[in-house]
Order: sequence, then structure tokens, then C-alpha cells
Amino acid sequence: MKILHQSRLCHIEQWDSEDPVPRSELLKKVAGIQGLYCLLTEKIDAEVLDAAGPSLKVVSTMSVGYDHISLQELKKRGIKLGYTPDVLTEAVAELTVALLLATSRRLLEAAEKAKTGGWGTWKPLWMCGHGLTDSTVGILGLGRIGVAVATRLKPFGVKRFLYTDMSARPEVATSIPADSVTMDELARLSDFIVVCCALTPETQGICNKSLFSQMKDTAIFVNTSRGGVVNQDDLYQALVNGQIAAAGLDVTEPEPLPTDHPLFKLKNCVVLPHIASATVSTRNAMAALAANNLLAGLRGEAMEKEHQGCSSALEHTRCSIEQWDSDEPIPQSELLARVAGKHGLLCLLSDRIDKEVLDAAGSNLKVISTMSAGFDHLALEEIKKRGIRVGYIPDILTDATAELTVALLLATCRRLPESVEEVKNGGWTTWKPFWMCGYGLSDSTVGIIGLGRIGQAVARRLKPFGVKRFLYAGRHPKPEGAAEFEAEFVPLTRLAEESDFVVVTCSLTPDTAGLCNKDFFGKMKKTSVFINTSRGAVVNQDDLYQALVSGQIAAAGLDVTTPEPLPTEHPLLSLKNCVILPHIGSATYATRSTMSVLAVNNLLAGLKGESMPSELHL
Repeated sequence: MKILHQSRLCHIEQWDSEDPVPRSELLKKVAGIQGLYCLLTEKIDAEVLDAAGPSLKVVSTMSVGYDHISLQELKKRGIKLGYTPDVLTEAVAELTVALLLATSRRLLEAAEKAKTGGWGTWKPLWMCGHGLTDSTVGILGLGRIGVAVATRLKPFGVKRFLYTDMSARPEVATSIPADSVTMDELARLSDFIVVCCALTPETQGICNKSLFSQMKDTAIFVNTSRGGVVNQDDLYQALVNGQIAAAGLDVTEPEPLPTDHPLFKLKNCVVLPHIASATVSTRNAMAALAANNLLAGLRGEAMEKEHQGCSSALEHTRCSIEQWDSDEPIPQSELLARVAGKHGLLCLLSDRIDKEVLDAAGSNLKVISTMSAGFDHLALEEIKKRGIRVGYIPDILTDATAELTVALLLATCRRLPESVEEVKNGGWTTWKPFWMCGYGLSDSTVGIIGLGRIGQAVARRLKPFGVKRFLYAGRHPKPEGAAEFEAEFVPLTRLAEESDFVVVTCSLTPDTAGLCNKDFFGKMKKTSVFINTSRGAVVNQDDLYQALVSGQIAAAGLDVTTPEPLPTEHPLLSLKNCVILPHIGSATYATRSTMSVLAVNNLLAGLKGESMPSELHL
């Protein structure tokens, strides 16, 4: 409204509340006005236009959608319409990717497990989701937002993009690249389907039983367009029957969705309260554009964004094997009994291989293969003394962990868990300009502590989100790794002071233990978001709690803690601005399968006295 007041062009009558103006008030206040500035929640129909009278020349809506406006009635009366399409593109694409990742990697379900005591010891396939690497993504509606979504997903290792639209769009599809296919082909071939089309008579209910029945049972469905595009009863049945794996919705029919709706009962369905454009910067830009559209219309000038019509619509070797046949960790007494006389040991992150275990194994033990990138659970000095070789699996986890890191960052900064809770408890009422707004990545500075494989993979995935600058801190500069992102090597203090997002991907060493502490958080911006997917002990959790409670930083997302699992009464779990996951960085079925194969191959190579595919040199 500041722009309108400063223009001195008009007398302004403003509804001074975040709640929608009551219908009776709207009908009364519009009488005789020349321009109308409205929100998505206000239905501008013949009744309102009649009440306004012939003096009304322009309607400006602070929205990209215009389902709430009677276009035919406006056209009949010669009233110009301004709207705010392009301003929302980056925020909506960002939220779409956030929702896709939160759904496919089961972030909300994982966070709930962490809070309610479901986080036990590490298990190979617990909380596994579906990753984007080597996947096929189908986009329904390759407009501005569809292209922006594809651009952001491309660095995640997507193998192929498909799209369906009213007509082929080679001029935009070439840059991705994406192949134009039929709706049936899109359903059959896609691992992920993202709906970005406009709601038109042709797209009404287009995502229905026919579409869902052709989709893979491992497929993920995401809709951030309009609720009316989806037949929600058919979607519910597809999710309940296991026809598709999961769905993420930012839009529903109706809105808000009643809290007793059956979709809310499903663990494999994430529903958000239509917050795709909910970043402070985007909403401010929308408000400014809507105001400028209104002023231009009143002056008889060309609007910055004037509506001209409807948008276009869519896995044998000779070994004697003794195996612990349970998803639960092997009890120490069982491990000590079974390891005696063994030549090789394949272990998990949850198995502590210390002096006692090595003594029990005896002198036959020649190789240990751990199905993990980390080796905090191995007594390396004792292993080295005995001349035992160690295999591990560092590189395989990179893509899945980087993907989860970005998912956690987006879920945290765009307040996804909090939004889901609002939807379920009735907090979603009418649309309000700054309700549930978070912080977007566009024009931001991202600071990465530890620019190794995972740090670089995170930066690569974040770059298309419009990050303005990358900073990194570590033991020494990495010019080759940093060049791709033009990342600047800076002291830790400067990284804290200048970053809007701090992402921790460093190893846990004596030098990094407790690195992120009170002093560090004290230097961060009050609007900054802190993410840790490395090791819990890198962070002083008491200091982090105080920083979050006091408002020193805006929010935090943790996939690692000390201890693990974190006790359910831990104060961090009580905070709305702290998202905690149960160490699921590598938890995709494909990654865990590849991890197990490499761990076996390391073990076999060690037993044969050959070079391991991935050996930890002690």
C-alpha cells in the first residue's frame, strides 16, 4: 500500500486486516471506486462489479491465478485486469522441489519418528525413500513454473525429462531438454510427476483414476498448480492401494481442506496449505507489482502485467557365511560369540568394532568392510596394529546425501513441517499475505562448511535456485572444486556473518568437534537458516537451542545429532523452527542397495588379497 499512498494519484480505502473483507463490507466499499486491489480470497463477480458501478476501470489482483475473478464480466464492462504471474515463478518452483523432496525422501514421516521415539538404531532400509538420480521426471504443463522446476531438478541427476502440454513447446523444452509425450506415456514412464498446468475446463480433473492406474507403483505425484486439476478421491484410492508410492499437494479442492479429510490420515501424502509463493521477498514483490498495475491502469497506461487471456494448460562366491538375520542391530554378546575365528567381517554403522570384538575374532581376521561412509564406530588404531584392512563406501552416498541436504534446507526455510501441522489442526483458514512465509534462496548467500564431495554436490543442486553467492570454509582452499560455483574461501567468522544459509558437510575431527557453537551462532544473521547433515558433534546443541529460542537465527534443520537417536524429551524437538530427521541422508532404496553391493565387493577383494574397490588406508 506504500506505493499507492506515495503516488498521490488516488484516495485509498483499505481493509485493515489480514482476514478477508466480509462480503457485505466489500459490496459496500466498492461503490463508486475507480480501481480495485484484491487478493486471491476475494471473489470478484457480477455482484461486486455491479456494486462498484461504471466508474470502475481497473482490477489488480495480488495473485498469479484469477479463478476468483469473473473474466467474462470484466470483459463485458471493459475493465482492465492486472495480475502478478512472473514474480511467483522462483518461489513456486522452489516450493515444488521442496515438496517433491520432502515427499519422496519421507521428511515429515522421518521428523515425526524422531520426535515420538521411532528413531532406534541404524537399519539398512528403514525410512528409505526414492531418489532423483537416474530418474525420469514428467511435467504436466511446461510453462514458466514447469521450466523453472526442471531447471532446479536437473543437477539432481535426473536422467530424462518428459512433458505434456496442450501443444509441443520446443523453444523451451530444448533448454532442459525435455521430450513431448502423450498423457498416457507421461504416466507410464515417469518416476515423478509434477503438475504445473493452469486450471481450465480441459485440465479439470485430468489427474484421475486413469492416470494413477498407469503410473509406476514407485512413482511420486506432486501438485502445486490448482486443486481442481486432481480428482482427490481417485488419488486417495491410488495411495491406499499402493498404486503409486506417495503424493505431495500444495493445492486442494476445497481450500482449506477439511481436517477430517481422508488424505490427512495417510503417511504417504504430504499436504501443505497453499504456500508456494510464501516467501517474504516474493509477497513484497507481488504487492508492489499489484500496486503498480493498479496505478498504471488508473492512468490509462500499459500495465506491467496485464491479463490478455487464459494461460495454456500438463544385483556367488565360495565363502562360508554367518549372517545376523534381523533388521535390528546384533547384540554385543552375539557379535562376540559369532566373530570368533572369522576371516572377514561385514558391519554396519550401528556395530561398534572395538578392541573387545577384535580380540574375540582372533588372528584370522584379515578384513573389515563397513557399509558406511563414516568410520567413527571402528577402532582404527587397534585395527591398524593388527594389520587388518578396512573397506568403506564413501562416494556412493554423495548424491543421496546432497539431495537430502537440499530437501532439509528447503523444508526448513519454507516451513514445511509447520505448514503440514497447520493444515491438519485447522490452522489453515483463508489466504493471508504473510502467513507461513519463509525465506527463499533467490539472491541469497549460501555458506558451506566443508567443500568436499557432498559440499560440492549440494552447491551444484542449489545453484539453479538463484543463489547469488557461495562461500565456503575449511582447512584449506579448494580452488578446483570451488571454481564451478565461483565459491569464495573465507574464514569461518565471515561465513557466519554473511551467509543467509549455512550448510555443514564437513567431517568430524578433533578440529571440527563443537565448531558450530555460541560464538558462531552469535555472528549469524537473525534471518539465517542453519543445516547440518555431517555429524552431530560438529554442533554444540545447547548453544543451537539458545540461538533458536532467542531468535538469534531463524531456523535449523538437522539430520544428525548427539546422541543418536536423540531422546524424545530433548528441547530441540519442542521447537517449531527446528526440523530434526533420524539420520536418513543416504536413505534411498537405490543408494542402500549399491552400498551393500560395494561393501560385499570390498570384503571379497580383501579376502582374496586383491585391491578393494574402496579401501580406507590406515
